Amino acid sequence: MSEERGSERLIPWPTALTGLEHVYVHELLDDAQGNLRVRFSHSRSEQEGLIEIIWRLGDVVAYANRDEGYQVALHKAAGGHSIPQHTFMVENSGWIAWLWSREPHMQDVFPDAVHYVIFTPDDVVEVLAQAPPQFLELPPEDQE
Repeated sequence: MSEERGSERLIPWPTALTGLEHVYVHELLDDAQGNLRVRFSHSRSEQEGLIEIIWRLGDVVAYANRDEGYQVALHKAAGGHSIPQHTFMVENSGWIAWLWSREPHMQDVFPDAVHYVIFTPDDVVEVLAQAPPQFLELPPEDQE
């Protein structure tokens, strides 16, 4: 991350995860078609259905799955307050600024990249993508 970290701002991003009390990463994978799929469970027991977020092939610039220790830095971006929801977009993203400074051609290839952040108690999933993802609700029988 770059020095611009201090200017980052988390903007609430309404999604299918909004309003859920607890959300946990169930699975994160690059599928055979090149899509990024992140599945979330509503509880640790995973007895309920899953919510799957899919970014299409070609839309993803980069992604990271970080542990809960990383949340401290992002809490500062939220003004030091507790984070009341799970999903955000990052305005003035230090990650995008850092990537563009190291790989200037990426800015030409992905000029409209957005920094998405999803918080869970155990993980922070971050995605830089050209387009918003698709959300699917998977009932328990469709989780395989």
